[in-house]
Amino acid sequence: MRNFIFFFTLFYASMVLGQSKQEYLQKNRFDLHKETFQFPQKGFKIIGFGAYHGSVKTEDTALNLLKSLLRTQTISYYLPETDFSVAHYFD
Repeated sequence: MRNFIFFFTLFYASMVLGQSKQEYLQKNRFDLHKETFQFPQKGFKIIGFGAYHGSVKTEDTALNLLKSLLRTQTISYYLPETDFSVAHYFD
């Protein structure tokens, strides 16, 4: 019974206090295609970049992000998640 009350309270709080996907994206979006874009965080150990696979825009966006990180000398290593045909060019 105690677990039920805990999970019910957790579920209810997430429904009442949570924000929608649209609200989150509106508050936390960045235009990576601007020349003046600078990555907002510094001093991180790892960064994850997720996007739709198979889109050219995804590769352009990842490249713009990488350029920004290299310009500010924020990144030391880059491990791309990519398909085999694109990975060939990272050799």
